[in-house]
Amino acid sequence: MAYLTSEEILDLLKSGLVKVEPFERASIKPLYVELRLGNRFTTMVSAGSAFIDPTNPKFSVFEGNILTNQQRYLTMDVEDGSSYTAMPGEFVLATTKEKITLPNNYMGILNARASLGRLGLQIFCSGGFVDPGFSNYITLEIFNVNKVPIVMKPGMPIAKLSLEKMGRGQPMQMQPLSAFGAEIK
Repeated sequence: MAYLTSEEILDLLKSGLVKVEPFERASIKPLYVELRLGNRFTTMVSAGSAFIDPTNPKFSVFEGNILTNQQRYLTMDVEDGSSYTAMPGEFVLATTKEKITLPNNYMGILNARASLGRLGLQIFCSGGFVDPGFSNYITLEIFNVNKVPIVMKPGMPIAKLSLEKMGRGQPMQMQPLSAFGAEIK
């Protein structure tokens, strides 16, 4: 399989098979859609214990689509024109400004912007894949590995979404929303 070109991405957008909402034509680049940082930021302020053990059967970050009380999170909505400052060593969850909708026969590959990585701001989407049939805002896992704070502003370019057509056959049916994606809009 191969990444789709800008022309192929535009054709899918025009047909309605792929949706990027809100859509700006300038976001289409030669091999990807440029995604912007959304307005909601969530950071863990307390793990509820001295450590986190994800192998413990009683450990749960989510119950349904709600963050559990085992961990304490601070969520804030940052207005356009304002900023969120990631402190050195801070891990924060955020979302894209765009809601992405993919059909069942296309997948997305999310990559961070290299320019931000060179500043020490690491952007992840666990596994880097956006599943076929996904329809939501993409949750970003952001980590400041620099020794100084880094300012992030809603609307700034944050990631690149490439698209790829699936091979023969249909993929397994996925849950329509990720647990965190359902919580953050």
